Amino acid sequence: MRDSAPHFRTIKPVVYILGLCGGALFIVLLIREGAGQVGSAIAQVGWGLLALTLYHLLQTLNDAAGWSALIPKEQRVPLSRSFFLHWIGESINNLLPTGRVGGDIVMTRGRGVSWPGSCGSTGRGLYSPWKSARYIR
Repeated sequence: MRDSAPHFRTIKPVVYILGLCGGALFIVLLIREGAGQVGSAIAQVGWGLLALTLYHLLQTLNDAAGWSALIPKEQRVPLSRSFFLHWIGESINNLLPTGRVGGDIVMTRGRGVSWPGSCGSTGRGLYSPWKSARYIR
């Protein structure tokens, strides 16, 4: 298995730049729409928003633990990293037009799986999710 750490070091500046651009866009939209209006909309939802957020975090943690269970112990990443990778992959699937495939490839690549293994497990997962782990091993 190839070490994917050097790959992540090369894209780190891009991640920071895009993160800053996203933060700046958030601030511009907040100012344009009015921080008071956004605050009152969140206040109207109340504690339900916190409950929904906690429920989703628990669901994401459960999914990350399930992914970890599919990977052999010698290749397994810590649960915290698995959670982070699952969160990022889910965000990519929900926010970008990747056909719900791009995030899964990012999740497997972040675990150190090669490109062919990532694409194979994702493609196989679309066809038969319970057999996709075969391509990760």
